[in-house]
Amino acid sequence: MKTDGKIPKQHIIDIADFMFANPTVKTAVVIAKFADSLRKSKRSVEGYITKAREYNKGRIIEDEKVKAEARRKHIIEQDETMLMRNRDRALELLWEIAEGKKSDAFGIRTNAIDKIAKYEHFDEKPPPPPEQSQGEREKAIEKIMQKQLEVFNDLFYSDFNYMDLPGGRGRGASFALSSYLVAGVLGDDYFRAVAMRYNDTSISTGIWQDILDRIDEFDLHKFLKVTSVPRKIICLETGNFISATGFVGSKEKMKGLAGYNVVSVDEANEVPEFLINKLLDTIRTVKGKNRVIRAFNPPSKRHYIWKDYVIEPTKGGYTYKPKADTLISAIISSYKDNDYLSESYLQRIEGKRATDENYYFGQYAGLITDNPTGRIFNWNTCTVADFKSIDGNSAYGLDFGFSDDPNALVEIKRHGNKIYLREHIYKSGQSDKQLIDELLLLGIDFRPLIVCDSSADTRIHNLLTSIDGTHEYKKGFNAQPCEKGAGSILDGIGIMKEYELIVCEDSDNLISELSDYNWQIDRDGIVTEKPVDKNNHLIDASRYVISWIKKYGL
Repeated sequence: MKTDGKIPKQHIIDIADFMFANPTVKTAVVIAKFADSLRKSKRSVEGYITKAREYNKGRIIEDEKVKAEARRKHIIEQDETMLMRNRDRALELLWEIAEGKKSDAFGIRTNAIDKIAKYEHFDEKPPPPPEQSQGEREKAIEKIMQKQLEVFNDLFYSDFNYMDLPGGRGRGASFALSSYLVAGVLGDDYFRAVAMRYNDTSISTGIWQDILDRIDEFDLHKFLKVTSVPRKIICLETGNFISATGFVGSKEKMKGLAGYNVVSVDEANEVPEFLINKLLDTIRTVKGKNRVIRAFNPPSKRHYIWKDYVIEPTKGGYTYKPKADTLISAIISSYKDNDYLSESYLQRIEGKRATDENYYFGQYAGLITDNPTGRIFNWNTCTVADFKSIDGNSAYGLDFGFSDDPNALVEIKRHGNKIYLREHIYKSGQSDKQLIDELLLLGIDFRPLIVCDSSADTRIHNLLTSIDGTHEYKKGFNAQPCEKGAGSILDGIGIMKEYELIVCEDSDNLISELSDYNWQIDRDGIVTEKPVDKNNHLIDASRYVISWIKKYGL
């Protein structure tokens, strides 16, 4: 860069460096920063800035060239990787480039063209992997199968679309499911699998760790590449892969699962029904057999998961089996089907049977029980007509949805020591405007109390100011923040338990949440005083408003 002889070059570089590192900085800021340190007038510094901008133009052009070269190398490396991992896909891509159907910004590599030139027809398959390598994978799969319990044969050999794996603890379902996924990724058929759980943070210590354990146990690292971020396992020879993610708390959205054909859901009873339905709508690829597998310990008989099951009473609880007209297959098992349990573990189970039959039948025998160990609330139900006939004012509790969590609105009425509850909204993905419109459609105006999740100040403000001239009313909703603080959850649960809870029969999601809202159980089977923080959106909304009216009245 040339200077006019009057402006020292180093001053230009200093200013240029500052502006390059701060591309949005205003000229006035640059002048203020350098005028005093250089002991120059503002006009002189303005001249420096002009030269610095010219200097930076050259740097930007050079920087873009470096980035373009890096991108070019990255794309070539990706193409090489795809050619190695999935020959069919690489062949199709390169044929499209060769025939002009797909642009090739960086040129076709000679070795790839040589590979394509060996085939006369576009749809001709490339040669299979070397027989020795293919045979090694087959032997590995056979080794996996030799360790499987007979009760899970249908998981590996039947032609299912939907498979449930319900039952008690110690039945071996986690081992079977992780083995199924690993065997599938080693096979030659199209296999793009995702292992899921409700919350992404619990994946790493759950099914993902089970999969990693199978890879170590069967010595499969030579066939597979494993990455932790993102969680992904790729078979280098077939291109098949497994990933792991949560319904909530993950950067990966469900629409990104459209190319997957196998989905396993661990602890499926923790996942709300609307998220399961959303998942089922996503899995629709035609490239391979679509399969959905749900593993779970039996929740209460009111849970939505039993809609496709016939439930019958038996000693200690209820048995269950898929209805004749459902598409769901099921492998129902218990610890009695597992030949690999230690004698000490079996003695522990029998000890529980002698001291706590309810825990034994629900946790180990795999039955549905009326009183699951650790369940927090008891309640009765009423008809819609009965709910509407209750005299007195209504109040509402509102738990705001974030990401995939739903907006949850519950109406309550108090009659003596009875609290009547009815679910009205349970929807995810709602904007504040959509929520407001639905509140209006429900006939809620500026008068009824709505106690809201206090962690969403902006959303509460939107409710307070939302009903303007575009709607029927001029005032905002009577939205109030709930009171939170240390111990507020346990305090709120305690207040709710002071009342007799009666739930309107059409409140499916609220009944489902109450049925599975339990105290955490420690490793020794002892019930703690800490609630399981899952699938409790309508319960939280109920807690907000019931705690409020207990303190301030209705």
